[in-house]
Amino acid sequence: MSAITVPINGRRTLLEVEQISLSHLILDEENPRIGLFKDNHPDENLTPDQIKWAIAGKSPEAYKKLKEAIQYNRGIINPIWLEPLPGGQFKVVEGNTRVLIYNELSKLEPSSDEWKNIIAYKLPEKISEDERNFISSSGH
Repeated sequence: MSAITVPINGRRTLLEVEQISLSHLILDEENPRIGLFKDNHPDENLTPDQIKWAIAGKSPEAYKKLKEAIQYNRGIINPIWLEPLPGGQFKVVEGNTRVLIYNELSKLEPSSDEWKNIIAYKLPEKISEDERNFISSSGH
């Protein structure tokens, strides 16, 4: 594990950088790509298939190209951003699409260890709503 300090919404913030198991990740239903779908859906909680459709269905060709690039490269270049939750879980603040693709690739190539963990920036506990929004809206 390593750490870096980066500005988030104008405040210097220490981030841990490490490989995180996909089993510890929860996609953010408030993510802009998912939020619009959720706002127009009658059910309060979305199923994993609905979340996938909300992410991949908005631009299927772009999703396919990103998936192909990640698979060809055997991983991502830019780490995802995670917010710690109780019980050792993490909410994906930025990188929901990449996590979804890793989940698909782990099912497509179950014997490959490359898709079991993903490189991530771990945010400090209890980040502010402004900081969370800055990260998710700016594509960091």
